[in-house]
Amino acid sequence: GTASPASGTSTPTTGGTGTPPPGVPVLNISSQYLNFSTTQGQGNPAGQSEMITNSGGSVLNWQVSFNAAWLSIAHMNGGVAASQNGQLAVNVNASGLAVRKYSVQVTVSATNSAGATVAGSPQFFTVTLTVLQPCTLQITPNSLTFSVILFNPNPPDQPVTLSESRDCVLPVKWTATVDTKSSSWLSVNNSSGQDNGSGSTIVVHVNTQGQGIIVGNYTGYITIYASGNGGATVQVTVNLSVLQL
Repeated sequence: GTASPASGTSTPTTGGTGTPPPGVPVLNISSQYLNFSTTQGQGNPAGQSEMITNSGGSVLNWQVSFNAAWLSIAHMNGGVAASQNGQLAVNVNASGLAVRKYSVQVTVSATNSAGATVAGSPQFFTVTLTVLQPCTLQITPNSLTFSVILFNPNPPDQPVTLSESRDCVLPVKWTATVDTKSSSWLSVNNSSGQDNGSGSTIVVHVNTQGQGIIVGNYTGYITIYASGNGGATVQVTVNLSVLQL
């Protein structure tokens, strides 16, 4: 006759290997780090996604938690079906933040339909936001002095050099304006241009002919503005001395 197998030979449904039994949800996330960067005053960087994966055989219910006012996640909880993925839409808000690096840890935890913690829970990812120093314009020199004898030819033109420092997006487009209402004698040869990182030269001209100029001292200002780089602005002071014959 045949004998039935001994009861001690049966295969257990779970073992000591840590592998969850079939049908149990399992939590995984796609990345441990999300890095954002922006220049102060330039708006917020594009959002990023963190993937939540359920590699198990039943529904997984997830929740996220963190402590940072500058970080937002579109949904703080949700569910992922067996062998499916879900996404966290992660965004940062740099408005009003000082120039430095910010970092926060996000906790992703998950439970099954009965409310019990699932395998792989909790998991963590770090979000880092770097706020960079805005673009700064530099002018050399930042003041010019012209001198002319009344009714004599205009003095020679003088140049100023425009350059940038810190986090500037090249090319830097700039405009130079003169308040002609108060300084009709002052002008520049090029009122706009762009710099690819090698510097730009602006030639400054004064005209004392037919401008109602009399003996005395005059002051004018040239304002140089860089668009698209945080509104960086610099001013050049121009002094004109008209001397007696």
